[in-house]
Amino acid sequence: MIVLPKSFVEKATFFTACLIPVLIFSFIIWLRPFWGPMDDSNFVLTFIPRMLREGIFKVSGEYAVGDLSWGMFRPLYPAMTLFIYWPGMQTAPWVSYLWNAFWIFCIVGGYCTFLARALRLSVPLVILACASFFYAWDLFQHLSLQEKMVLTAGLGTVWLAWSRSRFSSLRFWFLFPFVTLVGVCTKASFPIHYSVAVMAFAASSAGALKRGDRKAWLEMGVVILLGILQVLAFAKISAGGSYTHQYDFHKILPNFFSLQGAMLWIPLVLALAALSLRRKEVWQNPELLLPVTGVSAFLVLFLPWGIQAYVQSVMAPFFAAMLVQLAGWWLGRVPRAYWVLPLCVLALSVTVYRGATMFGRLSDLGKVTELGTDFYKQGVKEIWMPCEEGSGSMNNFLKTLPAPTPDVHFLDTAMPSGEKFVIFDGALCPLPGRADSIPGCQMNVLWRGEWPRSYRLAKVVCP
Repeated sequence: MIVLPKSFVEKATFFTACLIPVLIFSFIIWLRPFWGPMDDSNFVLTFIPRMLREGIFKVSGEYAVGDLSWGMFRPLYPAMTLFIYWPGMQTAPWVSYLWNAFWIFCIVGGYCTFLARALRLSVPLVILACASFFYAWDLFQHLSLQEKMVLTAGLGTVWLAWSRSRFSSLRFWFLFPFVTLVGVCTKASFPIHYSVAVMAFAASSAGALKRGDRKAWLEMGVVILLGILQVLAFAKISAGGSYTHQYDFHKILPNFFSLQGAMLWIPLVLALAALSLRRKEVWQNPELLLPVTGVSAFLVLFLPWGIQAYVQSVMAPFFAAMLVQLAGWWLGRVPRAYWVLPLCVLALSVTVYRGATMFGRLSDLGKVTELGTDFYKQGVKEIWMPCEEGSGSMNNFLKTLPAPTPDVHFLDTAMPSGEKFVIFDGALCPLPGRADSIPGCQMNVLWRGEWPRSYRLAKVVCP
């Protein structure tokens, strides 16, 4: 058995963790991604200009009231969009991606650092585990994701709860409810982080709670009460929403036994099993429960909704810390190099793949927009796209060009007969089944982006 020096493994881990943000920033500067096909056109062309005309407080208030009909409460969302999109609107879209990436590295990196130190884990290892988590990278891809707000408020709430002893009662009970209120105003997934804050408060006050200190138990009760109140408030708001009516307990088992579900609950079960074998250690150090609390709360909240794709980014730091905990518990006798160095390779591989593909596709989407006038001159008067939001966004961006451009329509699952021009890619706006062709139709690709399975314009003839 080859045993590498511990110093070499630690240096490799630290170097790889530092390389992650450098790679992402480099991809953004090199590829210069365009606005995405989800919500970006609405914010850039309509919502933010209106906010600048009418005032952020007026528009935010109206948005919060209108949002209630959807069953949601996100009064801070307009401010977040202005914060993210404004730099790119004044310069170029890729500047907003750069600014967005900086924010994410600060928040997610800060979260990973906090959890690692609270759990006495290696900070670079937790960061690498988070970078290896595939869905964490959706935070970089979609500028409009509200999960960034949730993570920001969540970090503040959890840190305050963990740092109770550093504050006087007056200062703590001013800051903690205030940051909690900010979190409630972000999104309904904030209770995931608040549940971790409750555990962090219990861990920080463990000594006083075990002694039966009345003040500590009173404060613990208030912290729990604040959590119950926000859950009841979110439940009341979502009960009559036109969007949140999709919340259905019949989805729990299908989501639980899905690939994404197994990817979460299997490590969770292993972590809970390891913790049950370390009951004395957990009694002495309740903070060991922080990661499993966050992952468990995520599953409780999202199993009746859906646990796929970007929603998993909201608990990425907890999942990463739990995986590092598992590695330390179950691989304790294995030389660290045997699993740490593969983790370094995995983190770099995911970073390079996700960075290149997501920013490469968004860059090609910008090229499609720039070529809109040329497509029109070549006889392409109408374009079809297999993503409803993407087709609307593309149509909006093309209409900002001074010369005539094609009209863009949504391509439903059934391809209309005759000759059509279709724009699609393999991920952000794919054909059904992520296929490269439409069964029974002839396809001739007229323009192709620079990246594999990226955007392409094809002439499709169906009988």
